[in-house]
Amino acid sequence: MDIHLHLGAHRAASTSFQFYMRSNAETLGDGGVGYWGPPRLRKGLFHGVTPVASVMSPAQQIERAQGRIALRLAKLEARGLRALVVSDENMLGSVRHNLRHRQLYPAAGQRLARYRHAMGGRVDRVILCIRAPQHYWASAYAFSLMRIGQVPGR
Repeated sequence: MDIHLHLGAHRAASTSFQFYMRSNAETLGDGGVGYWGPPRLRKGLFHGVTPVASVMSPAQQIERAQGRIALRLAKLEARGLRALVVSDENMLGSVRHNLRHRQLYPAAGQRLARYRHAMGGRVDRVILCIRAPQHYWASAYAFSLMRIGQVPGR
């Protein structure tokens, strides 16, 4: 089974793409394509891929995540799926982190390496949707103001 990571950067219509994928999951499944989006990924499947404060070490966290992911991938393969699209803009990082560091996803390489590792190295394709930088920053600032009432500082 091929695994495709859709890394729609924040503020670049990722939510619209994810809505489309969720809305068409049955048709996609009939065609042999599975979809994992933010609701599934953020409810625990990817927990520990990026370490969090825990009694478990970062190595233990990633090992547990690998096990969960491997079990889910095996189930999809047993169903005969030939491809899986995994989409979550948070794999790259967060808008808040970008604003705080005044850089676009400064830890993206390290984060993506962790996700690839968590999937057993089985990522076949990475799709990155982007937006013109000046439009991204304007949208990120506006989003931050609406969401938390201020722009994150350093």
